[in-house]
Amino acid sequence: MRKKLMKQVRNKLYSNFVKSGTLMGGKMEEESKESQVVEIEKDLSKIKELSDDQLVTACGGMTAHKGARHGLNMKAKLDRIAEAEREFMLKYGGGFAADSSVTSDIPKKKKKRKHENTE
Repeated sequence: MRKKLMKQVRNKLYSNFVKSGTLMGGKMEEESKESQVVEIEKDLSKIKELSDDQLVTACGGMTAHKGARHGLNMKAKLDRIAEAEREFMLKYGGGFAADSSVTSDIPKKKKKRKHENTE
């Protein structure tokens, strides 16, 4: 029983290798047989694209972010990403904002002044 199981495991392990030649006396001897390559074509017409809302409902509300299960929605991080995208679009995207409603929601941060020591 164990030998049979080990033989099956070994066959599965080495079944993916393709023999292309043999090393004989320090020289590689190529195989003269034509290799049989099987290409599997997948029909991509059956795949439909889902919107984010449809995807969330299809997954039953589960997300890949583990904290989202406990109510953490990473609002601050998403705001930083939106701000970075807005700045990028202003700098490189032709000077117009992609979504003006996002820019009005984000308050500007004030820079702190460095006080000089008056000694």
